[in-house]
Amino acid sequence: MKQKFLWLALGVFAVGCFMGTPVWADSHEAAETAEAAEETMPEATGPIDINMADAAALQTLPGIGETKAADIIAHREANGPFATVDDLKNVKGIGEKTLEKLKEKITVGASE
Repeated sequence: MKQKFLWLALGVFAVGCFMGTPVWADSHEAAETAEAAEETMPEATGPIDINMADAAALQTLPGIGETKAADIIAHREANGPFATVDDLKNVKGIGEKTLEKLKEKITVGASE
């Protein structure tokens, strides 16, 4: 009886080990993928001209993702260039708090 129990326990242990490996591997791969994505999106080194920047450059700014970058570009194309950094508040989804995070990281070119 003890021998059957030991074999059963060993079998359960072995199945648990094999079943746990893919779950760990998937979560580990997801973590590596997230880290790689962060590495490919470098921080901006100087002020970004919001009148000239493409979506990828805008997305390096804090609080600006794919949707807000597209909204900034759409606003710029529909209304012309931003006259001041504060005009960024006219873009849907960008309020005072977001603007405060961005002010030192953005510019509207040589005019400001």
